[in-house]
Amino acid sequence: MLNYFENLRIARPKTRMIQGEDMRIGSRLEHFSRAFIEIFSIDDLVDLLQAATRELGYDCFSLAQHVDLSGPLENVVMLSTYDEDWLERFKARGYIHFDPVVTASHRYGGPFTWDMVPMMIPVTKRQHRMFREAKRFGLSDGLTIPLHMPGERLASCSFASARRIHSSIEHMAAAHVVANFAYQAARRLIPNPTPPPRSPLLTDRQIDCVKLSAEGKSEWEISRILSIAQTTVHSHLTDARRRYGVFNRQQLLFHVLRDGLISFSDIQAI
Repeated sequence: MLNYFENLRIARPKTRMIQGEDMRIGSRLEHFSRAFIEIFSIDDLVDLLQAATRELGYDCFSLAQHVDLSGPLENVVMLSTYDEDWLERFKARGYIHFDPVVTASHRYGGPFTWDMVPMMIPVTKRQHRMFREAKRFGLSDGLTIPLHMPGERLASCSFASARRIHSSIEHMAAAHVVANFAYQAARRLIPNPTPPPRSPLLTDRQIDCVKLSAEGKSEWEISRILSIAQTTVHSHLTDARRRYGVFNRQQLLFHVLRDGLISFSDIQAI
């Protein structure tokens, strides 16, 4: 077992490739689910998740919380059987900041294949180059399951292959179950997880003002809609910006969307 950097485990696959594209994992889900619940070490977790990865028809996996890899990584869930050279490259070049799969997983809650990414987000030239580069390291095709736990770092579990994989609905559903059970096991086994910094909480009225401001309403229009004074609206928006340490409406909107205080569906027109 090679320590890539603190808390990242990389394992050489110990299980044989299961032949045939018609492998059905459904009958094995109970076995894997129970095993993830009963697992007692990170090394065993890596081996078990690699076995599940093979049964899903993929070559390797990455189960990781989305953090800046140049910062401290204590108590971070970060397990992988990806090629070691790719992981070193990924860290050294700061790919976490624009990885298209990571970006898509922040915007989508269900399993998605990598060929779906261009339909989910606008993919930049740099991200296209990253996709092409990853293929040289055996990451040609993949399936990703976003893992969103309230109040915790965003995370995802990706299953990757050097060849084209047809992921049926059955396999995507099975991968969703495997990823979630594996992530819960990892969260249990990583000692003393450090919670992320607490986001500044806005009042209900401040959130109302931010939402209407995001729709393009002026402070006067917001005051009429909420039946409060225009000076009160100004005070709410100013205090909301102060709590986040930002200076304009766009920066404030970014933070409240990121923290889930409002969603895009709450905004009628921007």
